[in-house]
Formats: sequence, structure tokens, C-alpha cells
Amino acid sequence: MYEVYDVGETYADIREGSKAPGGAIWAKEHYDWSAPDTVTWTVSESNFCAPGSYVTALIKPGTGGGSRIHITWNRTPTSTAGRIAALLILATRGAPVASSLRKGLKRLETSTN
Repeated sequence: MYEVYDVGETYADIREGSKAPGGAIWAKEHYDWSAPDTVTWTVSESNFCAPGSYVTALIKPGTGGGSRIHITWNRTPTSTAGRIAALLILATRGAPVASSLRKGLKRLETSTN
């Protein structure tokens, strides 16, 4: 689920979330792509992590075509659901974050072809 509040040339304010065991988790995020090759989304409000928590994606050209994306995930959990999610992400070395990113990129690829 997501809701768009505002979109500018180099930013967007969005509320997004998903259903999890025990209820939904959500965050209102400020996306910023003003820096070249970088997108950062910072939490302004959430039911699972602290304001100021962020994720950054650094995008560089890949070898042999495509792109290489390096994710920095810095979330401070504030609830039981947030702590469980953080433990899962750390224990799997970011697998849920990578999977979510892959799904989003696949949808983007499909919609532009």
C-alpha cells in the first residue's frame, strides 16, 4: 500500500507499508534524488522505525551493461514488529530488502517495455 503526498523535481513524500504478521507496518518517507546516482528515503513518521532512519541506494553503471545498486539500510526499530523486521533483515544479510528492490525494478522494467 502507498499514498503519494507531494512530488517535486528531486523529491517525493510518500506513505508506504505492507501487511505483516500481527498487523500492518508503515512509514511516511521523504525520497530525495537530488544527488547524482543516489536516492535516499528518510522516515518522517512510522509505526515501526524512528524518524530520521533512512535507506540509500547508490546506482552505478554495471559491467557489461545494466546497473549496479548498493543499498545502505539504516533503520532504528521502535516497535516489536520493527525489531523483528530488523532482526530478519540482519540475519538474512538484507534478503527481504533485496527481494523488494528486485520486484520493484522488475515492475518498472515491465512497464517501460
